[in-house]
Amino acid sequence: MTIALWLAALAGFVASPALAQQPVNGFRELAAAVRDGDSVTVRDQGGKTVRGTVAGVSPSVLRVRVNDVVREWTPPDVSEVRRRGDSLLNGTLWGLAIGGGGAAILGGLTYTLCANEGGRNCPQMKVLSVLTPLAAGVGAGLAIDAARTAETVLYTRPGVTVAPVAAPRLYGVTAAWRF
Repeated sequence: MTIALWLAALAGFVASPALAQQPVNGFRELAAAVRDGDSVTVRDQGGKTVRGTVAGVSPSVLRVRVNDVVREWTPPDVSEVRRRGDSLLNGTLWGLAIGGGGAAILGGLTYTLCANEGGRNCPQMKVLSVLTPLAAGVGAGLAIDAARTAETVLYTRPGVTVAPVAAPRLYGVTAAWRF
């Protein structure tokens, strides 16, 4: 049971940083986050959205192939870059953490049963009671993450955004500062 608890704790600590994926701040960092051929959505400062595949990224230019034509943007022209889907690692790690919890519970029960009752199948039962929930958790986390079709924000332009707010009996301004 001690091994199962340590595995569950380790999976929880490893999964936490994977969830903290933040958008990058510059094209230099964006170049490390995308590869040529990745499908992306680019929104310019005017709010126009374009979908295409990455044709290249340098610190000063983002090139995206749109309908067999390569378009270029400089950092001041781009408001946001998104990519469909995300890494399968975070879903796998979540599955490992959840499966680790199941392994700790089922493994603990099995180890206790074998310690009290004994039996010739106990060695196999101990191993399977830990590995089965871990494998099921990893498989489920991987499958759920692979089925995710939402877009992940890769890049947002730093700056201040100001927008009016108007509702019945409410008038104001909202401001957001991205850094």
